[in-house]
Amino acid sequence: MADACRTSTRVGDGRDPTRGSEPSVRGGLSGSEIVALLGGVPAAALVWAGEQKLRRPFPASVALVRFGVLERVRPASGRAAGFVEAGAGLSLLAFPLTPWAYVVPALLFAVFVFWLSRALLRHERFSCACFGSHEQRPISVWTLTRAIALLALSVGSLSWVALAKTPGLSAMTQIDAIAAVAALLALLYLLSTISATNPFQEAKSP
Repeated sequence: MADACRTSTRVGDGRDPTRGSEPSVRGGLSGSEIVALLGGVPAAALVWAGEQKLRRPFPASVALVRFGVLERVRPASGRAAGFVEAGAGLSLLAFPLTPWAYVVPALLFAVFVFWLSRALLRHERFSCACFGSHEQRPISVWTLTRAIALLALSVGSLSWVALAKTPGLSAMTQIDAIAAVAALLALLYLLSTISATNPFQEAKSP
């Protein structure tokens, strides 16, 4: 009887008895699940950016020259950047509760923020090809803001995982997180295709 009362108390104060001592957010999400969802955003961004650079490395290599990182346009450099980004995103997706999985993404976004800030301060305007050849618009404050937001998500999730004692995710929760990231990537691909083909644009009369 006493055990039953203690169990009901744990459930009543927002703690899931099947998750140890980790409090769950009202609505059913635990801290581990929130971290997995937050980490899925920079993971999806890196996987998408890396995949685009692996398929079309030339725009990324041109951007690296314009950022002052390289002296010559080498497609192999753009492909290498895509490999690093995709690898960092996949590692973060596979190990969302491991602090080291956030280190490389955070460093990558910090480098992006530095490059973009320097270029904007120099009044340079060119396409960064951050998300592949479809991103033709020149860099702007919005580009920098996006990079800062992804950096903040990576650093915030890293701090949460490193400081909080988050238990492991169940297999179903990890599958749900992967499915959510896959859906986000599919949406990004759809938007990219629509932007490139303009299917809703009226045909011009000859």
